[in-house]
Parts: sequence; structure tokens; C-alpha cells
Amino acid sequence: TASGRGSASEHQDCNGKSASGRLARALRPDDPPLDGDDADDEGNLSKGERVRAWIRARLPACCLERDSWSAYIFPPQSRFRLLCHRIITHKMFDHVVLVIIFLNCITIAMERPKIDPHSAERIFLTLSNYIFTAVFLAEMTVKVVALGWCFGEQAYLRSSWNVLDGLLVLISVIDILVSMVSDSGTKILGMLRVLRLLRTLRPLRVISRAQGLKLVVETLMSSLKPIGNIVVICCAFFIIFGILGVQLFKGKFFVCQGEDTRNITNKSDCAEASYRWVRHKYNFDNLGQALMSLFVLASKDGWVDIMYDGLDAVGVDQQVGLRWAGSICGLRSLSMG
Repeated sequence: TASGRGSASEHQDCNGKSASGRLARALRPDDPPLDGDDADDEGNLSKGERVRAWIRARLPACCLERDSWSAYIFPPQSRFRLLCHRIITHKMFDHVVLVIIFLNCITIAMERPKIDPHSAERIFLTLSNYIFTAVFLAEMTVKVVALGWCFGEQAYLRSSWNVLDGLLVLISVIDILVSMVSDSGTKILGMLRVLRLLRTLRPLRVISRAQGLKLVVETLMSSLKPIGNIVVICCAFFIIFGILGVQLFKGKFFVCQGEDTRNITNKSDCAEASYRWVRHKYNFDNLGQALMSLFVLASKDGWVDIMYDGLDAVGVDQQVGLRWAGSICGLRSLSMG
């Protein structure tokens, strides 16, 4: 399909798997400046492209002269850059990276509490973290050298998948550096070790290298806007029934708890008997509590208890009794949910 071909094209751009002529055209230093219709298209740029254009306009002249250079160090004809480009476009490159990601996921899954810091297991997990981080950092470096960092048609940061990969690599490097500093006795920096939790996001890197997964994720992302409209409509109905519930049941979801409550009719009788006047967990005393109760009703998990509480609601500071209006309102909101 057209969407599949578009996804595959983006995948190839993400990994630099396009023709060398296209790469050369993207890196030409003598491209003419925008004028006429091209200048008018600047208003249609995405946010990322506008940010890059803003940064580009403020770069010094020496950087603009090396606009086609990778990281302003490697020219397009650099042998090292061409070698990096051949590496990332090799058919085995993605497969090797996928194997490394799966191995890294295995070592992350081996983490458990109370591992002796001096045991062979802890040493193995620590060294494996260093090795995998170094490998991913090397992969990122090769891509940046081959494609460029920010500017250019195929630049590394042009792909949102590369942005995700680079962010995970950066988090891993920061985690290692913070671990080295905090282990030396700095307790404040030890709080930053929560970055280690973000290592669990590394399996997400598989998505950028699997065509089917990329297509599914991109489809889900494109459907967020229409789904958002449905969520707005649902929230409107929730608010309407929440306001109705507050008007009908505010202060009425209380019950007297004690050994014998058969003769208790109100809050005063409950206090005289030294019993407890308790509010139900889900109630309609305010809009926030009402929305929470309606959410439980809509989820159909525990809705029966709320319906019976509405049935038993008699009045403010009154002991529970039987009332059918509450069940009608509860069932109506349940059917709308």
C-alpha cells in the first residue's frame, strides 16, 4: 500500500539506506537559497523544521560554509564518512543491531533486588550495561557521521525514530556517569539514579527497525486526533451526569456502622450510640468524586455497589433506606457509558 511504501521510505531515510546520489544532492553546498514559492512554503514547515531554520539563521559564517559537512568535521567526500555510510546501509546492519537489542533486553530482565554488589552476577550486569551502552553510542556516532547531525535532508535528527534512539543512548550515558559519581559518596547525585528506570525503554528501539511495528505505531499516532474528539464527547457526558449526581446525592452516601443499626435513623442517633458515621468510598459529594464514581460505573467493575448505595440514599445525614430514583439515575449513566 501507499502508506506501507511511505513507512518503508521513512525507515530507509532513518537508517541512511537511500541512493548515494540522493545523499550527495542533500549535502550539496551550492544549493540556491529559498525564494519565490519556496519562501512561501516556510509557513507550512513543521515545528521541528522551524526550529532548525531558526538555529540555522543564527549560525556563524564558518558553520554555514561547512553546511554539507557532517558535524562540521567530515566533508561529503571524506573516506571515513563514506565508510560509515556503507556500514549503516549494509543489509546486515539492522539485523546485528536487533540482536544486540535483544541481548540487552535479556540482561535488563536479569536485574533483581538484593544482588551482592561484589558478586559475579552484579559485575556481569554492570559490565554488560557498559558494553551495550558503548555499542549503542558507537552506532549513533556512525549514523551521525554518515548522515549529519541536524541539518540536511537525511540528517540524524530528521527522523523521530532516531531522536528516540539518541535520547535512550543519552540517558544510558548519563546513568553511567551519575553512577560513577554517586558511588563515590555524593548522596545528592544518587537521586538521579532513577534514570536507570528509563533503561527499560530500550526495547522500543526495535520499533524503528521493524517495518510492521513502525506502520502500526504510525497508524496509532495518526489516529490520536480523531480519538481525541471522541474522548472530548465522553468527558462532556461524564461531566453532565457528574453534575446531576452531585445535585441528587451530595451528602447522602453516608452510613452508620456499628453492632446494631436497626433503630438508627440519622447521624444524631449514630453519634448517641457511639457508632461511626462513615462516607462510602465512591460518592457524589463533589464533581471530582462524582466523576470517579461514574468512571467505575462505566468500567462495569464494582458498579453494583454504587447502584445499591444510590438505592439506599435517603437524605443528608439520614441512615440508608430504599429509594428507586437512585437506581434509575445509576442505570441511565451506566447505559450511556
